[in-house]
Amino acid sequence: LKGGVYMRRFLVRQLALGLTIVELFSCGLANAETNQYSKPEKQKQFILVDDSNPDNKIYKRLNSESGEYEVISAFDDRNASTHQYGANQNALSHRADTLLLDPLIVEEISRLFPYDSFDSKEVAAIFYKLSLETIGDSGCGVAAITDYIFHIFEGHEDEFYEYFGFPMYSVAFEYVDFNYELFMVKYFYYHIEKTKHVKEFKDYVLKLTYEYLLKYYTDKLELHQSGDQNYYQADDKRSSKWKKTKEEYETKIKEYKRKLKGKSNKKKTFTIPLNNKYGELAAFLKKYKININIAVKNGVQGVKAHCILASTDFRLAEYGIDDVALFYDGGHYMYITEVGKGRQIIVSSWGNKYIFNGSGAKEVKRVLINTTNK
Repeated sequence: LKGGVYMRRFLVRQLALGLTIVELFSCGLANAETNQYSKPEKQKQFILVDDSNPDNKIYKRLNSESGEYEVISAFDDRNASTHQYGANQNALSHRADTLLLDPLIVEEISRLFPYDSFDSKEVAAIFYKLSLETIGDSGCGVAAITDYIFHIFEGHEDEFYEYFGFPMYSVAFEYVDFNYELFMVKYFYYHIEKTKHVKEFKDYVLKLTYEYLLKYYTDKLELHQSGDQNYYQADDKRSSKWKKTKEEYETKIKEYKRKLKGKSNKKKTFTIPLNNKYGELAAFLKKYKININIAVKNGVQGVKAHCILASTDFRLAEYGIDDVALFYDGGHYMYITEVGKGRQIIVSSWGNKYIFNGSGAKEVKRVLINTTNK
C-alpha cells in the first residue's frame, strides 16, 4: 500500500463526517496564513515525529494549556466534535456508502464474501453496503472492544501497525482521523467466524439486499410509469445501464420477489452474551501475540478508568450538558475513559462523551482487561 492510499482514506472519511473539500482546504489555508510570518513551529496543532514508514506516519498533538506536544489520544475532548471520542458503531450504518471507498474495508469484506461469488454486481454492491449497516446495528460490544484496543496502543502507533497491518490514525488539514471502522469490521468478522455464524450472517444480509433491490426497482417502475420528468435527472443518469424499460423493471421485481419468498421479516442482530464475547477477544488478540487476562465484576464500586462497562436500562448525560439525559432501554456496552470528581463515570459511546448514571439500572457489570505483554 502506498502512502497516498491513506490520504485518500482520510479525505473520504472526513467528507463522510460532513466536511466539504472547501472547508478542508480552507482550514489548511487558514493555518498556512497564520503561520507564514515565521510563527513558531509549536503553534501547529500536530507535529510529525516519525515518517520512517510512509504508510504509518506518527504525530503528536499540541496541548494548548502547557504548550507541550503529547501522544494523540482517542479520548481527547477535541475529537468529540467529529463524533470520534472513541469508536462509533453508528458510523458503519450512516456512512456505509463512503466507507466502501476505503480499499482496506472492501478487502476485509471480500475476504469472507468475495465480490464475484454473488449472482450479479448489483447484488454484491448492495450486500457490501448492508453488511456494514448490519455490523453497525449490532456493534456496541465491538465498539467498546475497539476503544480498549485504541487505548492500550496510545503512544505505540508503530506496534499497532505491526500487529494489525494498518495505521491507528491519519492526520491532515489539522484533523485527526482514527481507523475505528476498519478495526470494528475486522473484529466483527472474526466474531462470526469464531461462532460459526458466517452463513447465517450472509443469508440475513442477502435477504436485506433483495428487499432493498425490490424497493429500488418498484420505485423506479412507478417513476417510469408516472412520466415524471425528474426521473431522468435521478441517479439513473450515472450510467445508461441503469436505464430500464418497463418490462425490464417488472422482470427485476419478479426476480427479487421470488428470492424473498419464504424469507422471515424478523430483524436480526449478531451480538452474543458477555461471557462469550470476551473469551473471543482473548482468542482474537492471541492471533496477534497479545495476551490478556479478563475479569468480570458486578457493580461500579471502586471502578477505575479504561475498562468496559455493560449495563441495562440506565441513563447517560451528555458531558458538559448535565440536564440533557438519555435513557437507554436495553443492554449496552460502553468504555470508561475516566472517573472524575465525585466518582463521576465518564464513558465513550457512539463516538461521544457521556456521564454514566447507573442508579435504577437493572444490571451493571464491568469488564477488567489486563494486557500481560504490553
